[in-house]
Amino acid sequence: MRFRPAAASLLCWTLLLAGTGSDASAAGIRLVGVKTSAPAGVSVTAVGSSLISVAGLGAPLGAGLAVPMAGGLPDQAVPSVTLQDDSALQALSAAVPAEGQRTPESATGGLIEGLARAVPPAEASLGAAVEKLQRLYSGPAAVADEEPEPSAQGLPEHLPIGWVRRRLDLSRSRSPAVLERQARVQKKGFRKEAVNPRVLSLHNDRYTMELPVGLVTDQKDSGRCWIFAGLNMLRSRLISQGKVRKDFEFSENHVYYFSQLERANRALETAAKKVYAKGKPGLAPETLETAAPDINDGGNFAAFQFLVEKYGLVPKSAMPETKSSGATTLLDRELNSSLGLTVRELAADSRRLARKGGESRARRIKEAGLERIVKILSAHLGVPPSRFDYAPKTKRSPKAKARSYTPRGFLKDFVRFDFDDYVQVASWPYRRRQVSYESQGSAFGTPRPGDRPVNYRFLNVDMDRLEALAVAGLESGQPVYVYAAMDRDADPRTGIMHPAVYDRASVYGLSEEPETGLTRLQSLALGLNTGNHLMVLTGFDRPEQGQPVVKFKVENSWGPKFGDRGVYHMYRGWFREHVFNIIVHKSLLSRPELAAWTSEARKLD
Repeated sequence: MRFRPAAASLLCWTLLLAGTGSDASAAGIRLVGVKTSAPAGVSVTAVGSSLISVAGLGAPLGAGLAVPMAGGLPDQAVPSVTLQDDSALQALSAAVPAEGQRTPESATGGLIEGLARAVPPAEASLGAAVEKLQRLYSGPAAVADEEPEPSAQGLPEHLPIGWVRRRLDLSRSRSPAVLERQARVQKKGFRKEAVNPRVLSLHNDRYTMELPVGLVTDQKDSGRCWIFAGLNMLRSRLISQGKVRKDFEFSENHVYYFSQLERANRALETAAKKVYAKGKPGLAPETLETAAPDINDGGNFAAFQFLVEKYGLVPKSAMPETKSSGATTLLDRELNSSLGLTVRELAADSRRLARKGGESRARRIKEAGLERIVKILSAHLGVPPSRFDYAPKTKRSPKAKARSYTPRGFLKDFVRFDFDDYVQVASWPYRRRQVSYESQGSAFGTPRPGDRPVNYRFLNVDMDRLEALAVAGLESGQPVYVYAAMDRDADPRTGIMHPAVYDRASVYGLSEEPETGLTRLQSLALGLNTGNHLMVLTGFDRPEQGQPVVKFKVENSWGPKFGDRGVYHMYRGWFREHVFNIIVHKSLLSRPELAAWTSEARKLD
């Protein structure tokens, strides 16, 4: 059986069957019609001497069918018959012979007469009628190609085409309401049309506790959420302290500049170790492949801490955003291309040493390569200021005089944030609780002599404790930096983050949500729930004291066009499913937790 698009001249939702001139209307045949959600009229017409065409009967058939007749048809046209009600589906099913039977009557226009004589069975369905028609008029070759329904043991290793066809037929025979909603999803997108009306009706934007926040920030087309979240956390503290107004913003571009410079330095150090390894020709493809640079713009709180402690902070006015900071793909490619040239030079020097010996030029080659990186970064992002003037304009001091700062001096004297006072707490179900873990050698950059490396490190607790610490952090007046899986059940139009924000069962025509029953551990193990975004919690809604919070208020960095004018509403169920790490002040830890944090950490695999 072959599927073809219906002819352009045929009306959509029309069933065309070969006939020999039977007066079907006189015989009282009645079929469901076309052009409505429950089709409203059907034309029965001959379309050739050896072909019948099924362009669809209501939603179930959808695309047209063109199947060859076993015995052929006369060339003359056959009168049209228009049939009107839903007994047609039953009559159609009853008129087609049982599977495998091919009578002369059914092989020609006698089908129409059979329809007139049929007694509609109560259980008849359009899907069954269509399958029987396909078998009847598909010809010997197509019939031989049909595959039986899989046994009770389920599907075999290969996917039977017959099974696929039958399931597609079932998909076409969904209820009009499901098909209509699926059509809207296909046209306007899942997120616009699948939002759960029940969740929307219960949602509100009230919060019983809120911290002051600044204007909505926008990371644009970049992966710098870790920088924006960190700086928004620091800004919220300054607003609470009355040091800055809500329109203040740190320079994300400043932190980003040095993040890419540090990445380039680390990439060249890694490449040098690869190409200078003994016994490996420096320019061999397999060696260069392992030394390939891969600059991107992602990061985490440990990276943010390293960069801010080393390079300080500046206001956005001192180093504003640029086109490249808001769309980082091109810049990353430029950096990787430049680093590739330097890796080639290192590899050539490695081969020279292997052949002739002598002094290594690796450090000078690296320096020249990083000088090129600085030029590229400065051209795209601007040159970071070594000193700037800043006057904090607030209600208490609207005419404050400007003061000169260095970036590190601004962090120490104005921002006054001590990273050592903060702890990263996580809830990973496959890790031991009340234990701290550290990924050795994960530091974003090499520390200066005498400084400790800032590796990725966290204290693992259960989910109840993680939630309690998030609430306690907000109650203490501290915004909470949070790492979560943002690509699941977070609606960008309303800002609602809720496990049931999308009504999948209704859209897909399912009896229940497919993932029902997956635990947090199982979803992690299957790769269905992985962290990918960093934000800041700035409030919570708890109508009844002593009861769990209903939802958290979230400061995101996707601009005012996303969410609720930039704000997201994280319901408790979403928090417990998709949040993994938070940053809180160490004073909130219990004594056993603090002891676990300060003790030697276990090596993180």
